[in-house]
Amino acid sequence: MGVLRFRLRDATASAHRRVETAMALDDHCREPESYRQLLARLWGLYEPLEAALARIDWQGAAIDFRERAKLGWLEADLMVLGMNAGTIAGLPRAAALPRVTDRLDAMGMLYVMEGASLGGQIISRRLTADLGVTADQGGRFFSSYGRQVGPRWRDYLLALERFADDQAASARIEACALATFESFLSWFAIGSRPIGIVSGARS
Repeated sequence: MGVLRFRLRDATASAHRRVETAMALDDHCREPESYRQLLARLWGLYEPLEAALARIDWQGAAIDFRERAKLGWLEADLMVLGMNAGTIAGLPRAAALPRVTDRLDAMGMLYVMEGASLGGQIISRRLTADLGVTADQGGRFFSSYGRQVGPRWRDYLLALERFADDQAASARIEACALATFESFLSWFAIGSRPIGIVSGARS
């Protein structure tokens, strides 16, 4: 296992670094309001991305996207932090998104989103240390699969490598992974402006 995985890693390395810089996760995890703004911004990107993935026919893909959807975790965290369902539903959503037409595009998008779950483990520990945020108290998104993060990532890689010998398929996966990174980059580039959030009663 690893041929296509390493090709994707190398092809997306520069985009990955640019996204990490744009997201400035360290800065956003130092105080509660900045952290809430980060989660709100993530919700506005994950909502349309996951909607696109949910429309794909995953039968026979060795991946069940329903087990990997994370939007509900973002919503739970935002509610812990004082937002209600109506306010969350009214948050701005990203419009510059990759075109996802089939499983190949979807596998490229998942490369970015599932990879983010690995990095989320580092952020989760930092949130607990700096803000007292735990998986049950506002940190469900970054804790994601918990102890299953590693196994879930390996399962994704196994499914990915089924396409390693198909150059056209590999190119499609790579293209959508790059496009997904660009969506993160453009969304967080405009994310330097705070989202207007009005707190309300939880519902």
